[in-house]
Amino acid sequence: MSARDRSRSRSPGAARKRRGWETDDGADASAPAKPQTPEEIAAQLAGGGLGDLTSLMQNGQLMKSRCRIYVGSLDYSLTESDIRQVFQAFGTIINVEMPKEGGRSKGFCFIEYTVPEAAEMAIQAMQGFQLKNRTIKVGR
Repeated sequence: MSARDRSRSRSPGAARKRRGWETDDGADASAPAKPQTPEEIAAQLAGGGLGDLTSLMQNGQLMKSRCRIYVGSLDYSLTESDIRQVFQAFGTIINVEMPKEGGRSKGFCFIEYTVPEAAEMAIQAMQGFQLKNRTIKVGR
């Protein structure tokens, strides 16, 4: 029997499990993780262990990515302080990352808020907003 015939004889469920799409309990591994409450995080810290630390780090990265937004189609003359003035209405801004080329903006930036709700409000309110006669694009 060739390798190709052997691969065809396996069940689709076994192939998904082998590729990591499905966990042992039958749950779908591609489903997004539920954000943890402070109580759950404290319980994990109290329990200790490297596995707990890894999941906490992954949860922190997930939260950070939910707090960060992209703003594009910006006028090249805008500065980080201009962006802060406009977007601080939605919440406390941790960081504004505005790449520059030759001393001027490249026309886009990334804004990081302290909480994901502020980022979501900024996306909803500012998508398609006119800033210095340009329609800006806001998203993740």
